Amino acid sequence: MEHTVQEALKRHWRLTYTSFAFLIAILYDVFFWGQQPGLGFMLFVGLYVLGFSVLALLSDQVHNPKALLLLIPIFIFSLDILFYNNMFVRNWVMLFIAVLLFLFSVLLTLKNPKKHLFSFSEIPVLRSLGLPLTKIGQVCRDLFSSKKKKHSELYKKIALALTIAAPILFIFGLLFVNADAVFAQWINNVFSFDFNIKEETVWRFVRTILLTLLLGGLFYTVIDPSYVLKEKKFRAFKIDNTVISIVLGLVNVLFMLFVFIQLNYLFGSHDFVVQNNIKFAEYARSGFFQLAWVIALAAAMLIVFYRSAVHHGSHTLLKILKVLLVVQVGVIAMSALKRMNIYQDQFGYTVLRLYVEWFIYFSVIILTLSAVSISIDWKFRNFLYTSMVLGVGAMCIVSSINVDRVIARENVDRYINEGKELDMRYLIFDLSLDAAPEIKRAFDAGFVYTKLGSNPSYLVNDIEKVYFGKSRIRTYGRLSNKWYNHFSDIEQSWREFNFGIQKLKNL
Repeated sequence: MEHTVQEALKRHWRLTYTSFAFLIAILYDVFFWGQQPGLGFMLFVGLYVLGFSVLALLSDQVHNPKALLLLIPIFIFSLDILFYNNMFVRNWVMLFIAVLLFLFSVLLTLKNPKKHLFSFSEIPVLRSLGLPLTKIGQVCRDLFSSKKKKHSELYKKIALALTIAAPILFIFGLLFVNADAVFAQWINNVFSFDFNIKEETVWRFVRTILLTLLLGGLFYTVIDPSYVLKEKKFRAFKIDNTVISIVLGLVNVLFMLFVFIQLNYLFGSHDFVVQNNIKFAEYARSGFFQLAWVIALAAAMLIVFYRSAVHHGSHTLLKILKVLLVVQVGVIAMSALKRMNIYQDQFGYTVLRLYVEWFIYFSVIILTLSAVSISIDWKFRNFLYTSMVLGVGAMCIVSSINVDRVIARENVDRYINEGKELDMRYLIFDLSLDAAPEIKRAFDAGFVYTKLGSNPSYLVNDIEKVYFGKSRIRTYGRLSNKWYNHFSDIEQSWREFNFGIQKLKNL
């Protein structure tokens, strides 16, 4: 009797999780699908986090409270979607949130009764991403089966009867329709709704069912008693210390030779570039894209040697060679940064150039961390997870910066304060609406856009058409000393509310 009650309780909670999955699928359709990400998306994320947390707490499935720390980047990313419209936020931040929500669900319920050392590779659902799909059958059985055998047999008989009756009714109905025009018209009136169902309605129904089953399978996986962290068997390929020392020694010599011979070129200024007839574009590319490969390959090599040394030991000379290589890679990273700064000073700022600069800063931080880790014999897993945390933190910082407005402000300042050329076409066509206040500032300062016509007061309509969701924004401009914005055809619901667009409407 006790066993039966416990099983019924388990089924009760499983059906509760399935109901929550169905609710999330409906909220996804209401708040997110076909909508410009804004307030609705933030509410959707908040409801998922709140609902899953409460459900896990009530069903006694909170086994790893540290997973709550993931709510910090989730909250930051959600706010960024509410404030900004740049391509990074629109194209990538929602993906980051989806991954973090998945990890939140996976980690919060992770059981570790034997206190094994944590490892992502030993989490069952990450070891086998298809595991939730295997639980869909159990979801369906819980939904359509009954604990009472009598009722279960009755449902089976009803299903069998309907299956047999359906083709019989169809055949007789078809004959009656062809035999009598009045009956045919009546049938057409009764079932006309079925024949006029829109494809969008069908797709919404199918989408909701599929999302419910997928989420239900995930929830069934993480609340299963067998969802337990496995023991990590640490294995690292052993590389002989003599071999590593020779390889690192030769690589360090090559790096020293390169840095010494190319010293002026590495840290060349504007005058050095001009005197040697080097194109700025070529200089910047060779300063980043080629040297970025150097940084990446050197980092990969250091990781392999570092991991081997942690598990199998190393000597002092080996540590010195590794740290020396890290320092030289840092020098090359700073030289790439120098070149990119020269390129920006000459041609202005773009999204790619700014992200390149920030990536180099992040690389220097990781290089510094690796040098310290090697020096103090820090465990490789500690270094790896610290780097991952720093990576998430860096993404939060980048997404929280109004990058399009920063770029527009820097370029407009160069035009106003230094008299340098302003690429207005890039600001209007390639940046998001977040840059509009700075573009207006340029026109207020006397900027005249004459590239589309010889007449400075040439009226240009439909300079930019920005499509997002079902909304269309058209920017009209009289490109002389004034700049006019017209937003009468923006149709936004409260779910699409965004502070950046609202600010632009008030501009």
